[in-house]
Amino acid sequence: MALYDFLVAGLEADQVHEAEASTDAEARRQGFRFPGDLIKEREIVSRESVAFEVRVKTKDGRQICAVNVRLD
Repeated sequence: MALYDFLVAGLEADQVHEAEASTDAEARRQGFRFPGDLIKEREIVSRESVAFEVRVKTKDGRQICAVNVRLD
């Protein structure tokens, strides 16, 4: 297992979350699920519109994926 950084930009203050994954592919799948979890957790749907980005990177800085979310 390796640790990955999930960088969230555009929601209040920028944040970094850590998660474990066994492969880059698994980290990428988690990266696509993570925005949905944030939306549920923070009840973002109640806002008129929101846009944010989640970037998944290895600890050495290599980018795995970037997910841009825009809810109008």
